[in-house]
Amino acid sequence: MINDIVKGQVLTSMLKNVNNAIYKVIQDTVNGEFKGQVYNFGLKENGVGTTDFKYTRQIIGSENINFVENLKADIISGKIKVN
Repeated sequence: MINDIVKGQVLTSMLKNVNNAIYKVIQDTVNGEFKGQVYNFGLKENGVGTTDFKYTRQIIGSENINFVENLKADIISGKIKVN
């Protein structure tokens, strides 16, 4: 990750967890449940996310990190709709 290269200089990076999408498709195929369709992997499916703020937690502050985590939880629960 870029965070590891320039420690403390990048506030966060977005993660694209392609591995989770690939695993799900393989799992569905092995179980005979694969369907030829568009699959969307968002926050709920752990397809995207943010880094763990390893080098910037102190810069961003726990209040802001908690705010982002609460937004993520609201998106996952459906309280906030993302189009």
